[in-house]
Amino acid sequence: LAINDVRISLALGVPAAGGELVSWRSDWDLRTIGKARVVPDALFVVRWIDAGERAFALELDHNTKSPRRFLAKILRYAAAAHAG
Repeated sequence: LAINDVRISLALGVPAAGGELVSWRSDWDLRTIGKARVVPDALFVVRWIDAGERAFALELDHNTKSPRRFLAKILRYAAAAHAG
């Protein structure tokens, strides 16, 4: 539910900052695409009036039982970015 709260907040707040939320894919939808090493909670794109479109990955830490587990996921993101 926290992810939906973020999505609603972005959809309502981004226009005030000069942008528009143009796409959103939640983790359950992303998992059907293929076997990625790491799947974010959401991928979304914002179109800014003066700067074009920008893609974002959302990772929402909601009371992770182990800080190590969260760090491991962040490190997998870094490895994936480094690999291209």
